[in-house]
Amino acid sequence: MENGWQSIKYAQFEISYMIRPILEAIRNILRNTILWNTTQSNQQIEQTSKPLPFSASRCHSCKGDPKKNWNSRHVEKYDQASAIFSHFLIRKAFARKDDPFLTGFREMIAEETYSCTSRAPNDFNRLLLQELSDIGNKYKQETQTMKSVDASIDLPAIYELISIMSAIRLVHEQLVAVKRRHRMTIEQYDIMYSLLFIYQFKMHQQFYNVNYYLLEKQNRSINLFYQSDPI
Repeated sequence: MENGWQSIKYAQFEISYMIRPILEAIRNILRNTILWNTTQSNQQIEQTSKPLPFSASRCHSCKGDPKKNWNSRHVEKYDQASAIFSHFLIRKAFARKDDPFLTGFREMIAEETYSCTSRAPNDFNRLLLQELSDIGNKYKQETQTMKSVDASIDLPAIYELISIMSAIRLVHEQLVAVKRRHRMTIEQYDIMYSLLFIYQFKMHQQFYNVNYYLLEKQNRSINLFYQSDPI
């Protein structure tokens, strides 16, 4: 039982790392699909995978005609995987009550809404906002369907899906960056707590030294009092 729970916890952590990479992969495919449909060119939006906030990218695992690569099948695959992962986190792992993927969709929609309202009118951003909204609605339908039928998802199937999704280069590169950023954050916290411990230790040591000095001074005063000649 303990080993099973640990396996569920590990899967939970792996999924949590994949949330943003999967959602950014969806947004990237939509961006390049819109770019292809509006310009009919081979231009692509690239992404650099660094431990920083993510921007758009292209799917390096896909070859050939971009019109065939950036289609709805790719988005549907990521969308369905997101719904399965979310169902697992909420129903199987009991890891959280809210839906992290739905939250991520809402954040991306808010970002694109801001881009549409804060800049000059742009057809590209408006189309991307509409596509993201449509995908978000489809995602909600997927999760509602899984919830209504109480879909059963076993742990081996989750691990297989984690392996499949993390092997996609677009997701993998971002996943590496997310884990690197997480590791950097932990290291920064370790340094901060180490410095805090040293500071507290020195303060305690200074407090002890002051008290020791005052106690010694008091003892000397008492000794001098008893050693002095009576009046």
